[in-house]
Amino acid sequence: MTASISTMDEAMADDSEAGEDEFSMVLKPGHEHAAPDMYPRLGNISAGLMNTAVLRAEEPTRPEYVTVPLRRFRGTVDETDLKTSVAVSRWNQLWEAAQFRRRIFGEEDLPGPLYRVADRGDVNVVFVPRTASRYYEYAPLFHLLPRAALERHGLPLLRYGEWPFLTQLGDIEDAVPADFHSRLSRAWAGTVWRPSRPVRPARHRP
Repeated sequence: MTASISTMDEAMADDSEAGEDEFSMVLKPGHEHAAPDMYPRLGNISAGLMNTAVLRAEEPTRPEYVTVPLRRFRGTVDETDLKTSVAVSRWNQLWEAAQFRRRIFGEEDLPGPLYRVADRGDVNVVFVPRTASRYYEYAPLFHLLPRAALERHGLPLLRYGEWPFLTQLGDIEDAVPADFHSRLSRAWAGTVWRPSRPVRPARHRP
């Protein structure tokens, strides 16, 4: 008969590790949210969950994407970057309003660069963070890949995707490989296009 005794330090370490797993962007292969049936997964959040009324376009126009430079998330952000992040989140949250979002925001609601884009009129603009890896620009494609494709091409197991972008939950540049774009391209090519097979010439009977 054997028995195991957990010390207080071990228990605290386990709790700390569990807490890190709960908020980590990258999931361990054995995590419940990293199960194969959790991939692919991409969702969005309706502003109706946080507002009593939401403007919704009956015929939304084709969206136009504008990248916005945001500093890498390091746990703290300066005031200017925080205002930009909040403005981008609020703007994208009203994605159902599409081209009519401009009518909801005034000049005082958006930083100068964002307001100049919004002030173009009724244009369905979506703001996307600009990063070195271009993860946020390709997030919809990344999160539509099955787990097997991610592992085959050395891509991380991230939590479910969110589109349009709302907020940074961590430093994505630390979570994805430096050649993220190349790996994603190969993963999509291997998933969407099957290898072509040589066609045998037809035999003609005499």
